[in-house]
Amino acid sequence: MKRYDRLTKKEMKNDEVIKINGISIDNYSRRVYVNGKEVYLASKEFDILQLLARNPNRVFSKEEIFERIWGIDSVGNGISI
Repeated sequence: MKRYDRLTKKEMKNDEVIKINGISIDNYSRRVYVNGKEVYLASKEFDILQLLARNPNRVFSKEEIFERIWGIDSVGNGISI
């Protein structure tokens, strides 16, 4: 019974929902809401949004994002046109 209650009545922790300027990111259910309306994101899109939201005021290079999200080095030579 305790296990059932724990699994069905999971309490939200403060870090499970990130709110920024009308955007709510529910890390537990992996859902995103903009002004109360759900926005559907692909898995990697959600991961990138979550990374950026958890690290405000930090700039990530393309290489860092590839490493953190995909776990691989970025493809290409790093030169943008």
